[in-house]
Amino acid sequence: MDAEDLRRDRYFKKAVRYLVEDCSVTGGYVDSGYLYSATLRTLATEVIQKGHMALHAKNIAIAVGATNKNIQTVIQYMLATSDISLDNVILFLAKT
Repeated sequence: MDAEDLRRDRYFKKAVRYLVEDCSVTGGYVDSGYLYSATLRTLATEVIQKGHMALHAKNIAIAVGATNKNIQTVIQYMLATSDISLDNVILFLAKT
């Protein structure tokens, strides 16, 4: 899911709106516009980071020499183990 998908996703927008409007902030120190943009930025950053890590995993898999037929398996293994490194891929490929 990229940034454009997030902007169009009504459930994502609904979740942000709930966090900002329904979970009221008392004291008046934070205005809702700031809270809305901060919440949106935080949620979007998580999605972007996951996409970035998947791309990083793919680049490492290619660098190590994963073939077209096993590259997805290698990427899924790295993401599942949360260890996106050359050593992890080399050990995984040696086992398979």
